[in-house]
Amino acid sequence: MARTTFEDDEFEDEEEVVFKRYFLVDYENVNRDGLNGVTRLTNEDCVRIYYSEAAETLTFGLHRRINASKAHFDYIKVQMPIKNAVDCQILFDIRDLSKENRQAEYFIVSKDSDFDKAVEDFKGRKLKVKKVEEICKLTEKKATPEQKKTTTTNNTKVAK
Repeated sequence: MARTTFEDDEFEDEEEVVFKRYFLVDYENVNRDGLNGVTRLTNEDCVRIYYSEAAETLTFGLHRRINASKAHFDYIKVQMPIKNAVDCQILFDIRDLSKENRQAEYFIVSKDSDFDKAVEDFKGRKLKVKKVEEICKLTEKKATPEQKKTTTTNNTKVAK
């Protein structure tokens, strides 16, 4: 079951957890579709959902998927009165998180092309940063070479 914190929660007795993968979700941009695939995440993953007053609701279905996930979830409400405040906060957080954990992979979940140049800059600094539109794009099982040779057409397997 997902462990959840909000940005203003204080856990004085809690140990600092280092995650292998961070998913920084631009919820204003991708909404619930960006979170497709959260049920496939592990306890070594952290999902940080960045939202503002413009996008601060989620469906019961998404709530159930988040609860079923093994990942850790953080909810960060961005209240800066500037354009692209959520985007800026995501980039600041990657910078800060990577200072403590350079080995982790960082995935910006967004359709926003404004992140592209920043992703290249992070890569130039030898950080593992990538932009994806949905979490499931990373968690889909890759077909084996044997599976790629066979496709199904009208319930009949056809070899390529």
